[in-house]
Amino acid sequence: MSHIELPDYGENDPCTPNPVAYAQKAIFAVMCCGDWFTVRQLSRLAKVSDPRGNIRTMIERGYRFQKMWDTNEHGIRYKLYRLDMEQTRKNFEPKDTDKKDNQLNLFQ
Repeated sequence: MSHIELPDYGENDPCTPNPVAYAQKAIFAVMCCGDWFTVRQLSRLAKVSDPRGNIRTMIERGYRFQKMWDTNEHGIRYKLYRLDMEQTRKNFEPKDTDKKDNQLNLFQ
């Protein structure tokens, strides 16, 4: 994957005022597939320099990640991350179910 297509919200982009938003959207776009990723893979695929910091910010905003330690053939441990879409969706579901125009917006 050499290029990530990010959603274009035009003038209504809720992330425009936040300078970290591009990195968070890029990480979200990469991790939507449900695979496990290392920090190095996220940095390369999402083209962000600090995936861990952005993941920490995303967790504070309500995103849910699964984390797992693994060991390579040389005995070096590293952490893998996976976006838990089911739990994340539950955190962002609209609270008011009476409104017809409620939409799931993960970048509020």
